[in-house]
Amino acid sequence: MYQLSCDISRFASQSLEEGLRAADALRINHIELAGFGGKPLEQCSGSEVEDIRCALIDTNKTIVLLSTALSPGDPAAFNELFRRAHLLNVRNIRVPFDGQPEPPEPAALAEILKMAAAWNIGVVFENEHRSFFRDDQSMTELLHPLPENAGVVYNPAEFVALSHHPFFHMFYASKLKNRIRFLRLNDSLYSTGEPTHLAGGNGEIKELISILLARSFDGWFSVAPYRGVSVDAMAQTLAEYRSLLRHM
Repeated sequence: MYQLSCDISRFASQSLEEGLRAADALRINHIELAGFGGKPLEQCSGSEVEDIRCALIDTNKTIVLLSTALSPGDPAAFNELFRRAHLLNVRNIRVPFDGQPEPPEPAALAEILKMAAAWNIGVVFENEHRSFFRDDQSMTELLHPLPENAGVVYNPAEFVALSHHPFFHMFYASKLKNRIRFLRLNDSLYSTGEPTHLAGGNGEIKELISILLARSFDGWFSVAPYRGVSVDAMAQTLAEYRSLLRHM
């Protein structure tokens, strides 16, 4: 019911070991990564993949979210990524849109999702206020025709950046509720865009956590370094999250 993940991508940019130490300090075993010592997974050699697998086994870590910079128009590269990800028991691959004004070709996404299903790996997309995938309408337009292994990383701060209410405007009437795989634990202000402590801004994070739990959410609450790249900042977010839970 209370599955947590932590984004250690920035800590692991120099070495996986540094990222794993950050996860250990937070006492979270479900991790999120974007690469391994600055190298994307699809470029890792067989021996490097085996070293990563052994490090995950030794530290009792599971990669529940792996971000890729691959283009959806490159199915061969995605197939190589899925093959390596399967060896590491990666649960989900995140395909970011990074400010793209237009969605990828539906046929390209369908091909990637077909491959992902064959490897038993989910594919997720995160709302980004500078991209076409920025609000419930645009998110629904992309996801509605796609199979169920296409999911959402729900980011309240990205909705706040557009002066939307993440719960009352974006979530409440959405048809994507069952597609949410990750909820980013963050908060920020309409007026300045500045990050705040959880439930201290306009992110309606308490309402989102509460309604997801009421719906038997089986995804992950994601702790990321949105208030500074430090374990202490992430630990503070984690403490605030637990405090919210205790008072629900």
